[in-house]
Amino acid sequence: MFLSVCIITKNEESSIEKCLQSVNEIADEILILDSFSIDRTTAIAQKYTNKIYQSAWIDDFSYARNLCVSKAEGKWVLIIDADEVFHYDSVFLDFLKKAPNEAYLIFRNEKYRNKSDNKLVSYPVGILRLFKNRKDVKFQYPIHERLDDFFLENNIPIGVLKYGFLDHNIYETTDDKISFKQKYYLGIIHQQLEEIPDDEWLLFQKAKTNLFLKKIHESERDLRLLIANKSTNNKIKIAALVLLSNLYKEQNDKAKCIETLKQGLKLKKCTLLYLFLGDAYYRDKSYWKALRYYFRMKTSPLNLTYEESMYLISYVESKDKIFRIASSLYSLGFLRLSKYFLLVFRAKSGADSFFLLSLIYLRKKQKTKCMQTLEEAIRIDPQWNKPIDLYGKLQKSQEQ
Repeated sequence: MFLSVCIITKNEESSIEKCLQSVNEIADEILILDSFSIDRTTAIAQKYTNKIYQSAWIDDFSYARNLCVSKAEGKWVLIIDADEVFHYDSVFLDFLKKAPNEAYLIFRNEKYRNKSDNKLVSYPVGILRLFKNRKDVKFQYPIHERLDDFFLENNIPIGVLKYGFLDHNIYETTDDKISFKQKYYLGIIHQQLEEIPDDEWLLFQKAKTNLFLKKIHESERDLRLLIANKSTNNKIKIAALVLLSNLYKEQNDKAKCIETLKQGLKLKKCTLLYLFLGDAYYRDKSYWKALRYYFRMKTSPLNLTYEESMYLISYVESKDKIFRIASSLYSLGFLRLSKYFLLVFRAKSGADSFFLLSLIYLRKKQKTKCMQTLEEAIRIDPQWNKPIDLYGKLQKSQEQ
């Protein structure tokens, strides 16, 4: 048996089928550890596997993960959540047969919609989810569980998977459910910190969760502690600096926001910092400086190593880099150059780039081209309000 796919579930009927369909063709076995779901989760799962086990939920994700993995018989184990979908290249299994490493980071696209205009936003986060099956591999931490420490402590190299990725469609979950989950996670983090109060991974997750829940003072205190501590892991420290810069952004303190991000560059030059610095300078209308950082951003995981991958974001998608560069050129008044840039990279562009191109056509009073470009933006992101609203206004003006 070659590949075992392990999933833990509890009341996942709305998403489990897509998840199972995504791995059904490559898995030699699918193992599900269910915590006594009261919906149709197990009934749906039975169409794909007969290896469904039940275990009471004890507020410990690592316990559940480890129990599920302990039943796996494959040479390799792939961990996937019930609300995720795995996409893979045709060479994925062939690659695994000759894989040089025992563990692999997989990039997961976190997809959500902006509350202001319902625009679909996606950013890739690296998670260690694929590894050779061995009895001593154990997840650590009851919440925000991770395998990294086991491999790092045992000096086992971790690779970056180039032939597959995960989609995590957060926008399919209601805001109330997300908020409930975050509060639940925070409760577990607090319990763990009572036992290990100086654990930097838990402190980071606590600060991140408090930031999401708008508990600003608590979040800022923990972020400052992590940044000030000389022993804090650089990846955590850089992520903490980025989150702290976001707090300053919300307070409209542009200078502190930029200064905080530049602190990170002294530790490591990376796409995460280039992205946020570019955005900070763009908000400050310093478009040339924004361009300088946008051009440096990496757009592919193909050449990334585990050491180069960062918490929060490791690279940006090509479409996001294209849009930011074109937006900077547009804001500098280089409409022709912005238009040319967008047309050259049209095939790799996202909805926001087509929307920007429509604005250029509108300024040039080319309404037909403007509307055609808006149609393309709407095709890519049918729920984004901005192109829909502008298209509606232009239609009305034509009818009058």
